Amino acid sequence: MKKIFKNLAQSLALKAGAMLVPQPQHALWQYQRLALLAEAAELYRETLPHTGATGYVFSFNRPVQLHACLASYFHHAANPVPLVVQYEATYPEAAKVYGEVEALMKDKPVTFVKETTCRDTFLATFAKVATRKVFFLMDDIVFLNPVDMAQFTGIDPLAFVPTLRMHPGLSRCYTMNAPQPPPATLAPSKTHVPMLQWTWGDAGNEWDDPMSLDGNLFDTAEVMMIARASIWKAPNSLESAMKGFAAAMRPRPGLCYAKPVLVNNPCNRVQTEVDNRAGEESAFSPEQFLAAWAKGQRIHFEALAGTSTTGPHQEFPFGFIAR
Repeated sequence: MKKIFKNLAQSLALKAGAMLVPQPQHALWQYQRLALLAEAAELYRETLPHTGATGYVFSFNRPVQLHACLASYFHHAANPVPLVVQYEATYPEAAKVYGEVEALMKDKPVTFVKETTCRDTFLATFAKVATRKVFFLMDDIVFLNPVDMAQFTGIDPLAFVPTLRMHPGLSRCYTMNAPQPPPATLAPSKTHVPMLQWTWGDAGNEWDDPMSLDGNLFDTAEVMMIARASIWKAPNSLESAMKGFAAAMRPRPGLCYAKPVLVNNPCNRVQTEVDNRAGEESAFSPEQFLAAWAKGQRIHFEALAGTSTTGPHQEFPFGFIAR
């Protein structure tokens, strides 16, 4: 009977384009792929001339929210590191505002890159990143509290996984709509930075997600090797591909600040890869943001300064002020 169920499961897996493998074989494959990642990343790392960091921002049809992300970053960040913005607009109004946002940022260390296809543009653009460290942001992020980016990016991502999204006050996972208490291991870091440290996996949901693209600091070479080797087409599937290598990161303790540095405000959803929860409490469409921008207004991100969050994703009502 056991053999019958095994054969049936294998048949169903094959029809789904998958394959069942024994646990020892799976463990061996996992070890091999992580070993290959480490070796390839080491070789690529030697080609990167700068030990500093780069911030990489993804934006799709949300130029007004992107402006709030960038403006709040430069408002709150001491020693801000340069940013690269990869963006796409599928209709003229959004494309026009992206151009206006770029013009407003002309005096800041921001490079805008219009994408053709997300993966191709990313691989070509990311290959030009010369720093050994990188963090990612999405255009629905708003910075809430001051942060010294020189301190944050000075941490070795091969020894730790520093993050701007977590803090000890988190109590709920928005995406899973579930409680999310902090791990029992959360304690002052033994490093030279005034951050808190925990062990990935000692608590669930986002406390066990070292591969988030929402403000985690990574080794550039590791990201490049994963992105090149994986099949993905947009930020959500890139993040999913990176989660497949989470076993390489989990031995590195997580580091977070005592207060929230940033938050994702999921008031709308523009991507179609994943049916993420969004806009259930404070829905605000990209078109409404564009209408406000056309009136000479922008998101009043300063009104959220100092806000305490219950999760890395949390909906807040947006206000507007004159640009």
